[in-house]
Order: sequence, then C-alpha cells, then structure tokens
Amino acid sequence: MEFVLLPIAIVLLFYFILLKPMLDAQKKHRSNIANLDVGDEVLTTGGFFAIVLDIETQADGPPLIILEVAPGVELEGTPAAISEVNPRGRPEEEDDEALEDGEDLEDSDAPEDDESESDRPAARDEPARIEAAE
Repeated sequence: MEFVLLPIAIVLLFYFILLKPMLDAQKKHRSNIANLDVGDEVLTTGGFFAIVLDIETQADGPPLIILEVAPGVELEGTPAAISEVNPRGRPEEEDDEALEDGEDLEDSDAPEDDESESDRPAARDEPARIEAAE
C-alpha cells in the first residue's frame, strides 16, 4: 500500500508545485496576447517598454506586432516577444474599482514633495547630449 501512495503523492506534488503554476502563467499570457490592442503598453522579453502601433495577422506564421520603443523607433516582433501587457500603462483591477467610485488616481498616487515639476530633470523626455572632445 505504501508503494502505491508514495508515487501518487509525488505526482500530485509535481503537478501542484511545478506544472499548475506554469500552465496558469501560459494561460494568462495567451489571454493577454488575445486582448492586445493598438495603443497598449507592453514589456518585452528583452526588458523594454513599448507601445503597440499595429498588429498584422499573417496567413502563415504568428501575427506580426509593430512596437514603438522610442519616438520614431519601431520594432517588429511576435507575440512571444511580449512578456507582459500594460504593466504600468492602464490601472489594475483594484484601480479600476477606484475609478468607478470616483477617485482620481493621479491625485491619490502623486508623491507629496516640495520639488515642483519644473525643478526636476527630465529623465526620459530628452536624450542625453554628449559633446565631442576636440
């Protein structure tokens, strides 16, 4: 009897510890890709944030997704190149509930500090200028 219960317990542990979380993650990724729309912000597997400009379905092969990683810089990729959809773009589910209740997310999530926005350096707005040494 012990010889039968031990393999069953090992298989159940394997399923719940390794296989089920992996299958859930794949299901979530497929759902995110199926709901992908133009204008969504995505995180690529390379670690870049990008905005979806166009989704082209092809007769053979996976769909082609045109991503904009910077103004004027476009990349072509497949759904496999997308790690997460909108990780920092639109609000999560609990934030959606707050919006329905009439709360303003920009006011509630804004850090309260003494610096005005004009005093802060623009982190991603301007490219760094490198002067050539003469």
